[in-house]
Amino acid sequence: MSSAVLRAADAQQRLIADTAHQLRNPLAALQFRLDLLDDGIPDNAREDYHSVTEEAKRLQIILDSLLSLASAETPRFGGDRSEAACDALSVVADRVDFWSVTARERGARLVTVAAPDVDRVPVAIAENDLSQVLDVLIDNASRYAGPHPTIEIGVAVEPSHDHTPVCVWVADDGPGVPEELRGKLTERFFRASDQVGTGLGLSIVEVVAAAYGGRLVIDEAPAGGLRVRLWLEPHVEKLDDD
Repeated sequence: MSSAVLRAADAQQRLIADTAHQLRNPLAALQFRLDLLDDGIPDNAREDYHSVTEEAKRLQIILDSLLSLASAETPRFGGDRSEAACDALSVVADRVDFWSVTARERGARLVTVAAPDVDRVPVAIAENDLSQVLDVLIDNASRYAGPHPTIEIGVAVEPSHDHTPVCVWVADDGPGVPEELRGKLTERFFRASDQVGTGLGLSIVEVVAAAYGGRLVIDEAPAGGLRVRLWLEPHVEKLDDD
């Protein structure tokens, strides 16, 4: 049974890689040909040309998101997730630095919040996976939280909280999402009526959180916008016997 599961997981991973190769290349070629046509498009066809190029870009984004979701759902045999760890403060600082220019161009302001006198917050999740989660949340907030939002990215340690005492969150002061729709935000391809994304970002975040025994909580931010909190186990370093 174990061998059968390993073979199935390996087949799924190869299917993901083959799909990426077979679809990404034609899409890249299509985008390249569209770019070459740019200078020759007459004015009366410019609007249609722009719509086609935007749809090609959107297809590329959807493909990348689907591959990320499939990869997150694929069992990672040969690795031990229980040993995964990173410093949440360091990852937050890195992603805020990475997104600072893009957020500023979108009119957003990024603010980091952390408990005072805390230099490190070891958390039980791989650095790449926490980075992916933050990329999705910061990207979403900077796109959909209104024209000039303040986006708060924070880390907190709450030892009294059962099982998941480390919280990493992203919150904004935008218009938020109605309470009756928040429960649907992690459904695949669900989008609020005024959003144009893929509807897969928060689905990926939820899958990654569950893979590490964490959980996702989406509610109203103190400033009235949307808050997404990821609760995770702290990473406890093992001590040598001697």
